[in-house]
Amino acid sequence: MYQRDFILRIIEQIAQFIAKLLKLQEEDNADKAYDFLINQSSKVVGLSYDEFLKMSLEDFKQSTNEKDITDNYLDTLGRYFMTSADVCLQMKKDEEAIHHLELARFCFMEAEQRFQSFSFNRQVDLEKLNQLYIRVGLV
Repeated sequence: MYQRDFILRIIEQIAQFIAKLLKLQEEDNADKAYDFLINQSSKVVGLSYDEFLKMSLEDFKQSTNEKDITDNYLDTLGRYFMTSADVCLQMKKDEEAIHHLELARFCFMEAEQRFQSFSFNRQVDLEKLNQLYIRVGLV
């Protein structure tokens, strides 16, 4: 019960970060959105932004295997990375965006495979993710 409440609080916190990033983007305030992303990185992924950028996909996969997570957590984290990638693209930081996109794709695909769950919202997010991959020239 305690673990589930903890995960729900983390999901809520990540959703608040996403909302803040989207609000700053709507206000056409990419600089502030990027600063917010950098400053809040440790609260979402537990690492400074510089450490996060150095984290390999394999390291990230390992960290998710060590945690008791849910498909909702992975979906929310995927949305966070996808929104973060969009902020990075607005700032012309394509390499950073690609890192976020790779982690977003992993989160969505891991939610489907590990939990064998289907989510319409996840399918919509995967389509948005593909559009972002196109923007960075990876598709």
